[in-house]
Amino acid sequence: MPAEYFSDREIGPVPQTVETLTDIAWGGVVALFRSALEIQAFGATFPEQCDDGGAVAGTDRTSLMLSLQA
Repeated sequence: MPAEYFSDREIGPVPQTVETLTDIAWGGVVALFRSALEIQAFGATFPEQCDDGGAVAGTDRTSLMLSLQA
């Protein structure tokens, strides 16, 4: 259960009705995605095959981006 804040006790809780992301929040999402992409975190789901043996060599960025666009 979340902590009860003084302002919530005094004037009531603020309804959680925000349905859009601020530019700052969106920037954070993009930064996290780019960090995950750099460490090949999507390689298991979107594998890029190594040319000389068929092993996974990283993330197939084209497939990942097409999936995100869909």
